[in-house]
Amino acid sequence: MEATWQRAHDRISPSIASGVGGDATTRYGGGVPVTVVFRCDVCGARPDPETQLALERQLLDLRHGEYVDADPGRWLAWHGRGMYGPLRYACGEHRGDLKALLRQHHGTLGWHPWAIGPHPWAGRRGTDRARRLARSLRSTFGAPAS
Repeated sequence: MEATWQRAHDRISPSIASGVGGDATTRYGGGVPVTVVFRCDVCGARPDPETQLALERQLLDLRHGEYVDADPGRWLAWHGRGMYGPLRYACGEHRGDLKALLRQHHGTLGWHPWAIGPHPWAGRRGTDRARRLARSLRSTFGAPAS
């Protein structure tokens, strides 16, 4: 096991290895480009560019057990977190399928999965202070699901 770890460690570039323990900008020499990939949980479809932006804006929401619409593609985001599971997404064609799945799995836990639409996005919930606290506690409450 030790030999495998050592081989992996030897492959790490010196610039990354020298920054271990620092913040991400130190380790990686600046910002790392990231692309968030959303897929419908039912059919695997990807959103159009405008809907992609709407879904990205919702990522930092500190919501729990709420449906939120992402227009113009009529996508539906389920901000579960905690006992209601991870964030889930459905394209316009499969909104009802996602709701049925969530009601089947989490319907006995509370009223949240039974909410009736429309579900407009009213802006970001939670404060930056709450996000810092969630990160410091290593909480998954404010983190997007994988």
